[in-house]
Amino acid sequence: MPPAPSLPITIAFVALVFAMIGLLLGATAWASKRLGEGSAERRQRITGAVMVIGLWMIVSSGLAGAGILANFTSFPPPIGRLLIAGLVMTTIAAATRVGRALATGLPLAALIGFQVFRVPAELILDELYREGVVPVQMTFEGLNFDIALGASAPLVAWLVARGKMPRWAVRVWNFAGLGLLAAVVTIASLSMPSPIRLFMNEPTNIIVASLPWAWLPTVLLMLALFGHLLVFRAVDRGGE
Repeated sequence: MPPAPSLPITIAFVALVFAMIGLLLGATAWASKRLGEGSAERRQRITGAVMVIGLWMIVSSGLAGAGILANFTSFPPPIGRLLIAGLVMTTIAAATRVGRALATGLPLAALIGFQVFRVPAELILDELYREGVVPVQMTFEGLNFDIALGASAPLVAWLVARGKMPRWAVRVWNFAGLGLLAAVVTIASLSMPSPIRLFMNEPTNIIVASLPWAWLPTVLLMLALFGHLLVFRAVDRGGE
């Protein structure tokens, strides 16, 4: 059984989760204002987002707190099924009017720069590895290169804001980001003590089944996916 994460790194993780949710809500309000929507419609959008995100976090944390996500004997395990549900809901959300409003109301550079949060997320993962909580392959010291995408986001956003990056290049960067997300999910899944475990080194990846760390795949991963889907929508509408 891996040791429990230290309190400072746990606090840092929770702070990052709520900071990113706050940023998403702020972006929703900003997009609404830029689109010329009234204050009533703006409040409605923000309220709806708070309710959906809040309910999703309550469900994921409730399942983790009840120990349901800690069952890895079935395939897919409960955490895997929850992840699949999140992927479906996130994709649907990006395709709705809410997604269209964000992709239309926000500058493309802002949507790209949003992905910079993956840098602190990866630094937190690396600290968890140093504390003996997660296996090395889940960090940038192993097989997880997601930090490169986050680190490149400010530069790509700067180039886009100045019209120095063509849309095809933005698409390539965005596809690379999705590929890295898929790689992260695959590595994490194959590091769990499930029937398909491939990485047999210790510690095993069970942290994502506990509180508050269940929010790593159910919140931060979904925010990264949502951001990429919005970039595709913005590029397709010709936003620069």
